[in-house]
This record gives sequence, structure tokens and C-alpha cells, in this order.
Amino acid sequence: MNEIYWITRLDCIHDLSVGVFVIATVLLFIASIVYLVNYHSQEERENGLNEWDKEEWQYALLAMKFLKPTAITMIVTALLITFVPTKKDALLIWGVGGTIDYVKSNPTIGKLPDKVVTALDKWIDSFNDEDKSDE
Repeated sequence: MNEIYWITRLDCIHDLSVGVFVIATVLLFIASIVYLVNYHSQEERENGLNEWDKEEWQYALLAMKFLKPTAITMIVTALLITFVPTKKDALLIWGVGGTIDYVKSNPTIGKLPDKVVTALDKWIDSFNDEDKSDE
């Protein structure tokens, strides 16, 4: 039962990862724009096209502080999204994987397809025999 509980929690982990990834993407986009706009302003100041404004450069530095942690967060959540299965996938892996292990370890099941084909053949032959007797 413990496994089934954790399998049901996988959807929550996956959904949380998607949400954090979306938020990190938006933050990265905003921080990049703020940095680029303010960096461009700094280049204009150096060329004498704009007067010195200390606050603008501070925004660029603040944006730089957000870029690295946000990028790392995006990478980690992208890995979680990729490698943490959803509940449906996990139940399929757990159920089918156990069944395949059982089939591989049981020698009787290997003979089953031949027996099924033989039984179906006999069953179909019984219909043919009934049709011949009716004529």
C-alpha cells in the first residue's frame, strides 16, 4: 500500500514542478529584459548620450542576482518534469512491470499460448462438426 500512496503523490510533484517551471520562466524573462534595458542605458551613459542615473544600474544588478538562481530552478524543474512520471505512467510501470517479471519467472505461462491455440482450434472444429451433422 505504501507504493500506491507514493504513486498517487507523483501527480502532485509533477504538477508542482510544472508550476514552478512556468513561474521561473516568467521571472527569467522579466529579469533578462530588465537587465538588457538597463545595460543598454549604461552603454549610452558611457557614450555620453544619457546622464548618470544610479538607480537604473542598480536595477540591472538586481536583475543579475535573479538570473542565475532562476536559471538553476528552471533546469531542476525541467529535469523533474522529464523524469518524474505522472500517476498514470507510474501505475502502468508498476503494474505491467510486475506482470512481466511474473511471466518471465513462470515456465507454465510459456506453454500457455500453444495451449490456447490448440483449444481454439478444437473449439472451431467443433462448430464445423456440428455444421456437417446438420446437413
